[in-house]
Amino acid sequence: MLTARTRSDRATLLLAAAALLGSAAVACSSTDQGDARRAGAELSEVEGAQAGDIGVFCPDEPTKVQFIKSRGGDVYSTISGAEFEAEAAKCDTLDASWVNVTSGVQGAISATNAAIAQGVQVLVVQPDFGASQLPAMRAAMDAGVSVVSVLAGTDGVKGQDFVEQVVWSDESIVEKQARWLADNIGSGRIAYLGGPGGVVSSERLFAALEHEMAEVAPDIEIASGDWIATDWDPGKKRQITSGLVAKYGRIDAVVSDYAATDTGAVQGFLDAGGPMPAFLNIASSQAFVCLARDNDVRWFGQDGTTGMAAVALRVGLAAHEGHRSPEELPVRLSVYADTVAGIDPVCDTSLPPDADLSSALSVAELQELLK
Repeated sequence: MLTARTRSDRATLLLAAAALLGSAAVACSSTDQGDARRAGAELSEVEGAQAGDIGVFCPDEPTKVQFIKSRGGDVYSTISGAEFEAEAAKCDTLDASWVNVTSGVQGAISATNAAIAQGVQVLVVQPDFGASQLPAMRAAMDAGVSVVSVLAGTDGVKGQDFVEQVVWSDESIVEKQARWLADNIGSGRIAYLGGPGGVVSSERLFAALEHEMAEVAPDIEIASGDWIATDWDPGKKRQITSGLVAKYGRIDAVVSDYAATDTGAVQGFLDAGGPMPAFLNIASSQAFVCLARDNDVRWFGQDGTTGMAAVALRVGLAAHEGHRSPEELPVRLSVYADTVAGIDPVCDTSLPPDADLSSALSVAELQELLK
């Protein structure tokens, strides 16, 4: 199924069949201006435009914009969608919505087709299913929609499948992680916990870390020799980490690409009764912050991921207006936690456990959003 939130609580998405018919109709009305927007070489610089400032790209005419999260991570989706809408609210002419897909790859494709049929003009898609989503994204581009791929990244063609990709810097993340492991673990065994099997972001980050560790931390072994699929589910992480202790006896560090569900991984080690490993992850939550504090977990966290949909909106809106975005890409995540270095995020028990304080939303906004 698809779940959606909009500022105006408009009607739910069209059925896939209707969306497909609508996308064909819109595609026939694609203009030369839309084609020009898609070609990166045609985009022009805007004098005085600065990263993080959407104002200069606010369109004169009413414009529909949408963010589609294709797979998993409900809390991440909720916060990212809220940040996307908050950024869009800075332009009076933008009509913003976001969609959280819960029905697999066909649901993600249907959501993209529905966006075309609904007249969305700037579409931010997190293509968690990878190449299988490219035909729908290309259809949107062919219909004159400015499509931006965010976070997951794909092997698509810029100018045909999207106007730009807004991804985090794998190199920046893994360079910091590998150096931290070399300095604080030295030798031993780590486990890498990813998302659903085959999800692009986990595959990409693990490959980058494996390469970096071969250079920086060659004495550290990776349990199972590959990343472990967990569906970003805390219950599965709890079972998996208990099993890792039973199999290997000791895990010195856990690397993860979704800290919010690493609460289950911590609990799994507590269940097993073995030594608590260090945790290196991204995209945290208050539940993990407080659990790490209460159990003296050594933690190196990088964050700011929930704001990437807003970055992608600015990039897409600039392209839709025929301009090149001044945003720095790929996005470099900031160090949010390094307990060895004395960087300890606050455990705020007034917040819901799913709240992520690295978000651009205020404490009050997070309380209302996640209540």
